[in-house]
Amino acid sequence: MRKIFGRNAFNIAVSSAGFVLVGFYLLLTYLEHGADGFFPNLSREDMLEQSLVFLLIPIFVFLGYVMEKRSRFLEMYSENLEKAVDERTSELLETIDRHESYIFSVADGLRNPLQVFLGNLETIDTSNFTPEQKRAHQNIRAAAELLQENITLLTERVGIERAEMRIRESEKKERLFQNFVENSNDAMYMVDLKGNFIYVNRTAEQLLGYPKEEIIGKNISEFLHPEWRGEAFMRIAKLLAGERLGTHEMVVKTAYGDRIGEMTASLLMDGLKPVGVLGIARDITERKKVQENLAESEQMFRAIFDNAMDGILLLDVARERFFTANNRFLEMLGYTLEELESLDIMDIHPEGEREFVRGEFERLVRGEITLARDIPILRKDGSVFYAEVNSSPITLVGKEYLVQVYRDITERKEVQEALAESEKAYRNLVDNALVGVYRTTLTGEFLYVNEALCRMFGYDSPEEFLAGNVSARYKNEADREVFLKDLRERGFLRNHEMEYLTKDGSVIHVLENATMEGETISGMVMDITKRKEAEETLKKYFHQLEESNRLRRLFNDILSHDLYNPLGVVESYIELLKDKVSGEEEAVYLEAMEDSLKRAREILDDANAYIKLRETNELDYERLGLASVIGYVLDDLEEQIAEGGFKLKFDYQGDPEVIASPLIKTVFSNLISNSIKYCPAGSTLEIEIEDGDPVRVRIKDRGPGIPDKDKENIFNRYERMKKAGVQGVGLGLAIVKRIVELHHGRVWVEDNPGGGSIFVVELPKEGP
Repeated sequence: MRKIFGRNAFNIAVSSAGFVLVGFYLLLTYLEHGADGFFPNLSREDMLEQSLVFLLIPIFVFLGYVMEKRSRFLEMYSENLEKAVDERTSELLETIDRHESYIFSVADGLRNPLQVFLGNLETIDTSNFTPEQKRAHQNIRAAAELLQENITLLTERVGIERAEMRIRESEKKERLFQNFVENSNDAMYMVDLKGNFIYVNRTAEQLLGYPKEEIIGKNISEFLHPEWRGEAFMRIAKLLAGERLGTHEMVVKTAYGDRIGEMTASLLMDGLKPVGVLGIARDITERKKVQENLAESEQMFRAIFDNAMDGILLLDVARERFFTANNRFLEMLGYTLEELESLDIMDIHPEGEREFVRGEFERLVRGEITLARDIPILRKDGSVFYAEVNSSPITLVGKEYLVQVYRDITERKEVQEALAESEKAYRNLVDNALVGVYRTTLTGEFLYVNEALCRMFGYDSPEEFLAGNVSARYKNEADREVFLKDLRERGFLRNHEMEYLTKDGSVIHVLENATMEGETISGMVMDITKRKEAEETLKKYFHQLEESNRLRRLFNDILSHDLYNPLGVVESYIELLKDKVSGEEEAVYLEAMEDSLKRAREILDDANAYIKLRETNELDYERLGLASVIGYVLDDLEEQIAEGGFKLKFDYQGDPEVIASPLIKTVFSNLISNSIKYCPAGSTLEIEIEDGDPVRVRIKDRGPGIPDKDKENIFNRYERMKKAGVQGVGLGLAIVKRIVELHHGRVWVEDNPGGGSIFVVELPKEGP
C-alpha cells in the first residue's frame, strides 16, 4: 500500500484501521468491564466519549485521504487543467475556503480530545499489564500520534493549495491590468521624479512616433515644446506638494511634428513614498483645429448677421423670448439688445393685434407657414410699421428656435391696400382661405361668401348661401344688434365670439373678425365649436374640483372636531376605570388601550398639522436662536434619550439667529425623535450647527441608513422606513419638508460615513 498510494495514504489507511479497532475495543471493554477494567482513571462517561471519538476519527481520516488524492491528481494533470482553473478561479477559491473552514473545524474538534486521550494513556500504570495489554497500549498510542501527524499534514496541505490558487488569481488580474493599459486608447506613461520615462504603452509610442526602446530612459523635456518644459516640472513639484491637478494642454514634439496633447497626472507611490508620476495623454490636435475653424466660421457668420439689410431675429420657442437679434432689427425697433431680451415676444406688437400675431406665430412654430405677411410691429417710440416675416425652425444644443427675417413692407403694403380694392384680386385671396370669409350689407344681404364658409354652415354652394339673410343665421336675434352697434363705434371687431345656426339648425360657435367700410361689412369667421366644447368640459372638471375641495374641507373638520371628541371621551373613561380596576391583567389592558389612544391622537395631530401646512403659504416669523430652539427640543426628548442610553454630542458656536417661525421647533423635534426611533440603543447622536448664510444644521445618527432610491421618497407623505416596533403613518418627514419649504429652505438626507444617516436642514438667515 505504501508503494501504491505513497507515505501519507499508507499512514491514513493504518490510522483508519487502527482507530476503528481501538474504538471497538474501548467500547467492548466499557460494555463488558466498565471503565475500571482498563482505564481506572476514567469515569464511565469519559470512557464512552473516548470510544465514540475513535470511531469518528476514520471519517476525518477519509477526508484527509480524499484531499491527498485530489492534490496528487491536480499535480499530475495541472497542465491540462490550467485553462479551466483560470476560467473558474473565483469559484474554486470559494470552494476551497468552504472546505478549508470545514476541515479546520473538524481538525480543531479532534485535536483537544486526542490530546486528552494521549494524556490519559500517559497516566495508565502498565506495570501490571500482560504482554498483550502492553502491546495494545503501545499500538493505541502510536495510532493516536500518527493521527496527530496526519491532521497537521492535512491542514498544511489545504493552506498551501489555497495560497497557490490565490497566487494564480493575482497573476491573472495583473495580466488583465497590463492588457488594459497596453491597449488603452489613451497614451499612458510613467516617469521618475526627475522626469525620465520608465514606461510607455503602445498608444504613447504611436503618439510620439518612436518605438518604446527609444523613449524609455529619455527625459520628458525632450518631447515637449521649449516653452512648456518648465511648466511640466512645475506640475511635478505641485504633485509632490500635495496639490490635485486637473487636465491641461501642452505642445508635444513628435516624429510627425508638433501636436497638442491634453494631459492629466498623478503621483506614483511605493507604499507611502512617491517614486514617480503616472500620466495619461490624449492627442487633441484635430479637435483644436476644428474649434479654431468654428471660431472663424462664427466670426464670418456674425459679420453677415450684423450687416444684413433685413432684420434677423432668433426666438426661443419654449420660453417665447428673444434670444438675439442683429443690428438692423434693433435699428428697425429702436431698442438695444439688452432691452429687447427683457421683452416678451408680444411686446413688439400693438395690443389690439396681438391675438392675430400670436396665431401667426403659432402657425410658424407648427410649420404650417414659413412666411407671415403684414405683421404689425410696434417700435419703442410707439409708432407702428408692417413687416413680412420669413421663418424657419432650427435646433441648437437640443433646443428649438425660430430664425426670423423681418423686412419692412410699409410702403409696399400701402400699394397693396390700393390694389386690394380690385374685386378679382380680393376673390383670389379669399376663395382659397381656410377660414370663412364674407361681405354683407348693413341690412344683412350677402354680397359674397367663400367655400370655407359654406362648408362651415352646411351649404352645398355659395349660391345657396347667398339666397338667405344674415339675420336668419343668428341663434339670438339680439346678437345682431349688438354686433352692429360695436362695429359702428369701433369700425372693426377682433376675435368676436358669436353663436350661429347652420343649415340643419345645429349651433356652431365662431370667432369673428369684421370691418365696416361705408355700407359694407367684411369679415372672417373661424369655427371654434370644438374649443367651446373643450371649455365646457374644463368647467365641468372645475366644478368637480370645487366639490373635491369641499369634501377635503369637510374631512379637515372631521379631523379637527368629530374624531378628537370621541377620543377625549374614551380617555376619560380609561381614567375612571384605572381607579376601579385592581387586577394586574386588567391594568395591563388599560395601559395598552391608553397607549393606542395616545398614538391615535398623535396621528390625528400630525394629519391635522400637515393639512394646515399644505393650505398655508405664509407663517408668522420672528428672530430665533437655533441653538436655543434645539436645546428646548432636547429637553423635551430627554426622557427618550435617557431610556435608550444614547450618547449626545451637540456641537455649535454661539447661538446663530435666523428669521423663522416657532414651527421650526417641530422640524428638529421630528428629525431627532426619528433618529432615536431608528437607532440602536446606546449609539451616538450628533447635532452640528454650521453658521453662515444659509445656516445648516446636521443631525447624524448610527441607524440602518437609507438607500439612495428612498432618499427623496421619505419626505413624501405616507412614506417611511420599516422597522420592527416603530409605528407611524409617515407624516413626520412630510411635515418637516413643508415647514422648511415655507422658510424657503431645503432639507435632505445623506449617508453617514460611519454608518447611519445625516439629515441636513438649510435655512436662510433673513427668512423668506
